Amino acid sequence: TSMDDLTDEQQPVAEAEENQEQAVETPSENEEAAPVVENPTTEAPEEQPAEVPAENEEPATEETQPILQLTYEDDNVKVTVDAVDAGNIPDGASLSVTPIIKKEITDSMSDKEKEEVKAMNDQYDHTEKKLQEKAKDEPYDIAGFLAYDITFLDADGNKLEPNGDVKVSMEYKKAEIPEEAKKVQEEKKNKQELDVTVMHLEEDEKGEVKDVVDMVADENETATVETTSAMKVKKAEFVTDSFSVFTLTWNKNSRRYNSDKKI
Repeated sequence: TSMDDLTDEQQPVAEAEENQEQAVETPSENEEAAPVVENPTTEAPEEQPAEVPAENEEPATEETQPILQLTYEDDNVKVTVDAVDAGNIPDGASLSVTPIIKKEITDSMSDKEKEEVKAMNDQYDHTEKKLQEKAKDEPYDIAGFLAYDITFLDADGNKLEPNGDVKVSMEYKKAEIPEEAKKVQEEKKNKQELDVTVMHLEEDEKGEVKDVVDMVADENETATVETTSAMKVKKAEFVTDSFSVFTLTWNKNSRRYNSDKKI
């Protein structure tokens, strides 16, 4: 009889378990009902087709999304070009920065290397000549310079001009001064006689230098140079709408700059 009693006791337990299973099943029924409740939201996608044109416009803007910034970096300097307005950096452009440095041609160089170094040396000499010509009409002499050929390139390596104003920032990893300017400092024993500016060798359609613009002194230009007390350049920034050779130029005996500082 005790076994019968146990089975009697188990029966209600089994029933309770069945009830629990039913209870568990009912949420699943509710869950099945839930998608039905969500059906009204499926009407929203039905409404979306009406907005498809707007959606189509968005991918189009993504495809033609303007380049807002390009960077170049080497061991000495990081150059960043920012589009002042969207679209000023041409679509598909890359940034090219070539430091114009004078090197000695050695016998160990290949013919190709000799040609490249000679072309670079010629460009350096040409840049120096143009800066000296500019200084003839100014109350200063050129003490030294760091020159860079800055441009945009397309996929085929052809030069591209900005479509409007771009801001160029040059940040030096270690403050720099040309050897020539350093010698002037050592000779004069007066570091304050040197001033640093940004010069732009503006070119015509043929690539010939038509004008050398002092971007710091010219009221129509925007340029700043940040230096150490020893007149080493830490950072330079300028705004331009055309590319070619830019130089950080160290000038000596600059009365004009000194008078500017007093104002």
